[in-house]
Amino acid sequence: MSDELPEWYQRLERRLDTILVMLLDLIEINRKPLSEREKISILDSGGLRPTDIARALGKKPKYVSKELSLIRKSKKGKKEEEGE
Repeated sequence: MSDELPEWYQRLERRLDTILVMLLDLIEINRKPLSEREKISILDSGGLRPTDIARALGKKPKYVSKELSLIRKSKKGKKEEEGE
């Protein structure tokens, strides 16, 4: 049994990744396009794994993991400030 996914599944996955990126590119906050970090945060909150986010955005999984770590640190810091 092969660990590789069927060709049709891989093609579908690439198309869905393309659609995700196109939709993210349409989102603007205060007339500014989303930053890479904002895109990663949105995809993460949507339940995508770091490897899926990396593939969708054309980034390396290590880069996405680092950004997610920074995002979580930032959120934790904000929560602590609000609690003071």
